[in-house]
Amino acid sequence: MRTRVQILAVDDSAINLASIEQELKDEYDVIAVNSGSRALQFLKNETPDLILLDIQMTSMDGLETLKEIRAMRGGESIPVIMLTAKNDRTTFLESTKLGIYDYIVKPFQADDLHERILRTLKRAGVLSFQPSELTAEFKKLQRELESENLKGAMLKVEEILKFRLNANDRKAIQKTAEKLNAEDMKGALNQLRSVL
Repeated sequence: MRTRVQILAVDDSAINLASIEQELKDEYDVIAVNSGSRALQFLKNETPDLILLDIQMTSMDGLETLKEIRAMRGGESIPVIMLTAKNDRTTFLESTKLGIYDYIVKPFQADDLHERILRTLKRAGVLSFQPSELTAEFKKLQRELESENLKGAMLKVEEILKFRLNANDRKAIQKTAEKLNAEDMKGALNQLRSVL
């Protein structure tokens, strides 16, 4: 049984892999592979807690690799953060359809990488989400509702619903979403206040 979170890093650049390993090795067990096919081979025997997957790789790119991962038994639930050097909306949308948790544009800042990994691990339920953190997310939603920003509130609700929530919180956020869908900002705010 593993005692530390295991991250599979997939990138065809040795420099990028070394950088990721160096940055994360103190907190996580990092398995580095330099191709999509090697990642798939690894996944036949192991299930990491998170995959950092580069999009632009030779022979088998990140999107192809992700499609194969999602088709594997157990692969549909592994949280994936895509890494890319290009900020391309089409690629982002394709990745999102395949169930990625996040998308990081390279070169990334170390703090940003750590924050996104931690957030993804918490959203996926690998690490515990502290009640105070969930309250902070609810407060952000409350600010969106109070400023009557329907689009911002909807995005925040979608983000919160990706977290592993207890049944009562999930039900309250779903009711908040229903009121937002009906464009009832006051009703959504009142519903959220019942949770806070």
